[in-house]
Amino acid sequence: MSSNIERLVENGETLKEVKHLYARSWADISSKLPEDFSPHYENFARSYFRAQLRIAKGQKRRASEILRGLDKKAGYLEFEQSNLPLLTAIDLAVRGTTNWSDNLGKPVVPLFRFNSN
Repeated sequence: MSSNIERLVENGETLKEVKHLYARSWADISSKLPEDFSPHYENFARSYFRAQLRIAKGQKRRASEILRGLDKKAGYLEFEQSNLPLLTAIDLAVRGTTNWSDNLGKPVVPLFRFNSN
């Protein structure tokens, strides 16, 4: 269980209630994508989502492998720079936190919010 979930459970939330706060399947994310989202980029977003799930589960080694693989794929860095709000939203939906910031160091506004995150 991730530290965020453990903290919520300690604060009186039941595990069943906590499970509904975070995205656990790609369908949770894909339903929030804009209609004009490029199908070419969907694989990048899906792989990034998988990596974030691994981080949330404490599987940092596997997450690193996925993220390194993404960095090697042609077009990923362009995708990353042009879709920071989406990546921020995925982080928040899966883990409840994000480290993304813009060029000025300000937090990136997420593309969408998943439930109360």
